[in-house]
Amino acid sequence: MSLLSPALRRLSVGTGSDTIVDASCGQCLACDEGMSLWCREPNESGARRFADVPSEHADTIVRSLETAFALAGVPADAKDSSPILVVGDSAEVVAVFARRIVDSEVVTAQRSPDAGVRERLTAHHASGRARVGASADSLRMAARAVRRGGYVCGATSAEPLPSVTEVVQREVSLIPARDVRGFGDAFTVADWADAITAASRVHADS
Repeated sequence: MSLLSPALRRLSVGTGSDTIVDASCGQCLACDEGMSLWCREPNESGARRFADVPSEHADTIVRSLETAFALAGVPADAKDSSPILVVGDSAEVVAVFARRIVDSEVVTAQRSPDAGVRERLTAHHASGRARVGASADSLRMAARAVRRGGYVCGATSAEPLPSVTEVVQREVSLIPARDVRGFGDAFTVADWADAITAASRVHADS
């Protein structure tokens, strides 16, 4: 078993596959306050299953799930018509899940946005930067991709982190994932297949 947060876990089934589960109890103080990802009494025996994924891609998929869950915590008025920008090697994996959680358009870039993505962002703001950025790989990269006063979502393991200067001087808000409950039925079988395919490309390129 690999643990990336108390509730969102990958459980080995011994066949080259891991089962991604939500092990939150639904009864502790953290769960009651809508922070089930940080459940104080996780319970694997009663865990809710998301999907089985290849073991070699499980950590990438769990980090990407956590990043997508964080997007649900962005204030509603920030998720305007401007696209959400997901950056990093795992951007396409995050995007699969994010498109089921937010109504906004989701665009991706492994490093700097290409001309097409930049054009779509510029259509909404002269800076050519997104208001909301996300990354499962580097919160610093995401922070540098958003405009002043923007929001950055990501996995807790998405290092390197932005510096204090990058956050404070640019008035960037960091939004962690809080809740995992309620997303169990958000993703289709096709979504999981797409996420596994995207994760395999990350693995092949690393």
